Amino acid sequence: MDRVALDKPALRLMVPPKGQQRYTVPTGTRGHVEWQLIDEDGWNTPVCQQDLTPLDV
Repeated sequence: MDRVALDKPALRLMVPPKGQQRYTVPTGTRGHVEWQLIDEDGWNTPVCQQDLTPLDV
């Protein structure tokens, strides 16, 4: 599986509580995505993983 890197400005976007953020990845990208957040006290949350699901356009 090849890694896809997102640009740093996109990764620095703030997400409000119970909000969501979408990122565009190249067509045909497969695999899973991993993410980790910083909580309100400045601590890292556990790493989460989810399989990529293509959107029907």
